[in-house]
Amino acid sequence: GEWGYIDKSGREVIPLKYDSADVFIEGLAPVEINGKWGYIDKSGREVIPLKYDNVRWFSEGLARVEFGGKWGYIDKSGKEVIQLKYDDAFNFSEGLAAVELNGKYGYIDKSGKVIIHLKYDFADVDYQCKSGEMNMILPIFSAMGRQVLYSMENGAI
Repeated sequence: GEWGYIDKSGREVIPLKYDSADVFIEGLAPVEINGKWGYIDKSGREVIPLKYDNVRWFSEGLARVEFGGKWGYIDKSGKEVIQLKYDDAFNFSEGLAAVELNGKYGYIDKSGKVIIHLKYDFADVDYQCKSGEMNMILPIFSAMGRQVLYSMENGAI
């Protein structure tokens, strides 16, 4: 089957020509033809060429992309802003993204600088509400069976 996009009235606005397509986030949608992924804008214009093996949505202006088994990040112009060198990568949230290299996880900022060293067995981004305010908590799992929670406001908790 082929994928395309319709508007709220059901009118086709982007032709059904993609092998796979996803939702628009931050104005761009991932689309795939013949196993290669890129991004289109809401007019259907290909703004980032379909050349990646895998892609994810944009978050905080950056999208994680994979080519040849390595993940990195591009901006909305398609410029590679963080080298495709990671074994896995997650979306940015509050300026940080979890990444994995050689089986160890940590966090980088939007410039690619390592903020929390890649030494944990798993990492992700989670949120908790404290007194009505969002407080970002970074769950990190150690093979020792201990979960360390790192608060952006207070450090390790």
